[in-house]
Amino acid sequence: NGICLDTGEEFSFNKTVGERTEERGYKQAKIIIDGNFTEGVGGGVCQVSTTLYNAVILGGLKITEQHSHSLQVGYVEPSFDAMVSFNSSDLKFVNQTGGKVFIAVYLGDNFIKFEVYGKKPTEEYMRVSVVTESTKPQVEERIESDELFVGQSKVIQNAKDGIKSEGYLITYKNGERVKNVKIRSDSYNPIRGRIMVGTKRNEQEFQA
Repeated sequence: NGICLDTGEEFSFNKTVGERTEERGYKQAKIIIDGNFTEGVGGGVCQVSTTLYNAVILGGLKITEQHSHSLQVGYVEPSFDAMVSFNSSDLKFVNQTGGKVFIAVYLGDNFIKFEVYGKKPTEEYMRVSVVTESTKPQVEERIESDELFVGQSKVIQNAKDGIKSEGYLITYKNGERVKNVKIRSDSYNPIRGRIMVGTKRNEQEFQA
């Protein structure tokens, strides 16, 4: 919040936010490792970078670095996510508007909102996500566990199709559609379902 970019200045999410560690106050939440959702320090930060990314492209700024997730996420349309990882993947954009750009951030219990202020653009933009292909996941993985009784089961991870998608930015001027540009193509892997099945025997069975 409160970042001001001069003309030609580049913004780096990782440089601005810093490393996500427990010492810096970050907590455990969902992250993606080796094609699976799991718990990790700083999970959820990609929702922040994704929200900023979408505000920036609708503000007409130039994206210079962006990365998609390996798996489709549920909080934004395909081809409009912005994955960040401190050591490898950043979100960067440049202010090429000819004036200063100011970024404001608003937080609530269940939301984050970005607003981009600067020289008023002559165009307006609309995002369009198109899924071009889908792939079924492998047959669900069944994991035996003595935490559950025989006959009991628990879903660890829901299955989800993999997809290929494209992101388009449509430009309007004076209410007229003047440009339709594909800004990215992405591929999200399928998610294999995982179910825990019980192996624990009821003591009454042995007594019988």
